[in-house]
Amino acid sequence: MSSGSLKRVKVCVTEQIPYTSTIPYISRTKRGNAMANKAKKFLVISYDPDEQQWFYDTVRAINADMAKAIVLKWRDYAIDADAIELRELRQIVDRIAKKTPTQVRKDLQTLRKDFEEIHGKVTHG
Repeated sequence: MSSGSLKRVKVCVTEQIPYTSTIPYISRTKRGNAMANKAKKFLVISYDPDEQQWFYDTVRAINADMAKAIVLKWRDYAIDADAIELRELRQIVDRIAKKTPTQVRKDLQTLRKDFEEIHGKVTHG
């Protein structure tokens, strides 16, 4: 890939999105408090194609789908989002940190090969 084909994008790291009263698990009922206690922290990454900007938000939600819904509602200009629980992300980082650079390169080569194989099946039927 030539350097001329790389696209520049802005990156915006944000603070935690504030809760709003429209999110059901924040209600003050006993059920709402029980659901809020089950909430986990998620990193949600979203993208605004008009501004070519990535956003990284942390939210508390019951599951990844709810975390994505919260961010997409709050950032209505984002086209999509993906969420990962912070605990799970930390485990991935710890596993990668234990690998040598050679092992990481081999893993990336395997992923690239798998991606190219899948891409070929999608584009060629």
